[in-house]
Amino acid sequence: MLLEAFANEVVTMISTLLGGRTVNIMDKVGIIIASTEKERIGTLHTGAREAAATGKTICITEETLKLYPGAKRGCNAPLIVNGSIIGVIGIYGNPDEIETLAKFVELYVGKYYQLEAMMIPRLASAELIQRLLEEILVPTSEDGIRMLLDKLGVTLHFPMECMLFSPLYNENQALWESELLKEIVDKGFVGDNDIYGFIKGRLVVFLNGSYDCRKKVMEMERRGRVTVGYSASSVEELRLSYREMSVLASIQKGEFADISDSNDHLGFIVHEASKIDRRRIRQEWEKLKSGFKSDEDLREILKSADAYYRNGRSLAKGAEEIFIHRNTLSYRLGKLYEVLGVEDYQDFNRELTVRMLIEAYKREKGLRTL
Repeated sequence: MLLEAFANEVVTMISTLLGGRTVNIMDKVGIIIASTEKERIGTLHTGAREAAATGKTICITEETLKLYPGAKRGCNAPLIVNGSIIGVIGIYGNPDEIETLAKFVELYVGKYYQLEAMMIPRLASAELIQRLLEEILVPTSEDGIRMLLDKLGVTLHFPMECMLFSPLYNENQALWESELLKEIVDKGFVGDNDIYGFIKGRLVVFLNGSYDCRKKVMEMERRGRVTVGYSASSVEELRLSYREMSVLASIQKGEFADISDSNDHLGFIVHEASKIDRRRIRQEWEKLKSGFKSDEDLREILKSADAYYRNGRSLAKGAEEIFIHRNTLSYRLGKLYEVLGVEDYQDFNRELTVRMLIEAYKREKGLRTL
């Protein structure tokens, strides 16, 4: 019930505002369900019962106290939400001094509960959307998705756009999540038919229907790191796209990555291939250790190659990113190719070999070590 859900919170809030004064909340039959005097919870307050029955504020003085068993001096005002009495709030004190204050508190708390009554359906809907997302990604039954779609009144319209939002470094996780969720809802980035929720500290978004979400996301003020996956044409492809985005998000350097971008896609392919072709990586790794005796030299060479390939094989952009001259970058790449013996390889084969070694190095030393 609405009253019980927030009663303790309201009692604490009002008591604090009133300097620690005793505050009770009673249900419609006068039972105290929350109080700053914990021992009174569960007991009958006859003054509150009368207030709920009549819809009037009942003030109890020293002289009338004997008429209201279970009560103390003070004022007890009915809480009215959307025209209905949902309970009573009681404030301890001399009625002559607090009656006006009690009226103010009655209106304040009534408005509070009214707002909460509006929010609860939204919270219930948000919880169902979260459950639907989890069921899509890790199904527990054949009918689970269908049942949740029916409850929400949502129909999936394929193709669906897939996005993943991750916090940047040193973000306050809770603050980032609340601000991001507020922005995507308030600014209409997600609608009633979209599926979204937090999985492992990252926001997963499946947008119902295909449109240019990339342009829209770049207009957001609060987003963190954004990873865009392939459009999905089925529930199975939603799962696949989520797995692909998770991998790409773990290796992306900048704030935006799109698996349909040729360079980002190649980075994803290389990362996955490096986990499979371990024998070849071991062989090439022995060459690196023989050619670069110092760990720092090896890191410097691989960092240079990483910057070069991530910037579309541009010497100028790669050198600028790591603050060296382009000739220095060119020299380092030449040295790396010579040690590996890949100078005469075709460009793709050479790049695949080097990038697989870079990924292997990152897995050993940390994904963002370079």
